[in-house]
Amino acid sequence: MAGRKNNYKLFTTIVVTCGFLYFYVSLSSNLLAGSNQKSHSEYTFTESVPKTIEHTDTIEELPEAFEQLSEETLQLIINQKKIENSKRLAKIAWFCDAEKKLQSLPPTSHMYDIPGRNLSLSLIAKVASTSWVAFLARTEIPACIQYIESSHSGHADLHACVKEGLTVDQHEGHVRALFIRDPWTRLVSVYEDKIVKQRFVQADECYKRWRIVRKLPSNMTDDKAVPANLSFAQFIACIIETKDPNDLDPHYRPQYLMQGLCHEQYTQIGTLEDLNRDFLFTMKMAQPSLTAAQLGNLLKIFSRGPRRPWEVTNLTDKRLRTAHYFKSLTETSIQGLQNIYKWDVLLHSYRFRPLT
Repeated sequence: MAGRKNNYKLFTTIVVTCGFLYFYVSLSSNLLAGSNQKSHSEYTFTESVPKTIEHTDTIEELPEAFEQLSEETLQLIINQKKIENSKRLAKIAWFCDAEKKLQSLPPTSHMYDIPGRNLSLSLIAKVASTSWVAFLARTEIPACIQYIESSHSGHADLHACVKEGLTVDQHEGHVRALFIRDPWTRLVSVYEDKIVKQRFVQADECYKRWRIVRKLPSNMTDDKAVPANLSFAQFIACIIETKDPNDLDPHYRPQYLMQGLCHEQYTQIGTLEDLNRDFLFTMKMAQPSLTAAQLGNLLKIFSRGPRRPWEVTNLTDKRLRTAHYFKSLTETSIQGLQNIYKWDVLLHSYRFRPLT
């Protein structure tokens, strides 16, 4: 009799346990299934979406003289970059599959075929595009070299000359490369380059909004006192007040709106934060026969810039400078920027909040 009671208790325990496990598994499955149906506005930045590695320098250091790049060092860089690249592409594919907003975006209009390189390159404003067109002028389109040091137009003449010598993307078999950038440092770069230095004509409405004279007097030179300019906070306010981000100038329009991520079948995604190594990786994938010495020489040409004199290359100085600008913003302004540039953050694993 006692044996039957024990068997009954054991049976009851098994049934209850199985029922609990079934409920738990069913609940977990429903939650996971529901997560794929969220609208883009419902994503949080702690959810279990595919991750990429941090945007930091890789362990393998490049030689100071790029032409001394060894085959061993190159192979170490290529191996690590393959891992990074596959993670970035997987994350983008995940979002393209889950998010209708991204699926509805048009293909990019910024993709160009690079002659003789088996490479199609997407040139996005303020994401190393000037470095690329200067490189192409020096290596492929020498007629455009004259515009590299002519910076009075912000290198607009250089861009126009090089792009005129390229064909719009026509080769599906090419390596298809895109470069991305931290949206917060990109905003600081735009402000210093286009507002502080050039008093950007495309920002004319913003100058009017704050009743500041954009056009300098004809006798104004660099060594004379410069009249009041837009502050960083005023510039950011104009961005936030723009109802449709597609109406923002390409230099500070969210990158994802111009990348065509769900249509272009990119094979390489590099970052401005590790530009030299990603340049090597991109060129090696496009032309596998290139030796380390040949790639080192190409990188030497690419890294010549043009570098603007007010640009700081030290990573610590860049972070301090970026934090300095964003400290001038209110919390409401930072939240407004987060809403505009959220997809640049989500898709490419940048910080949701700028350093302050």
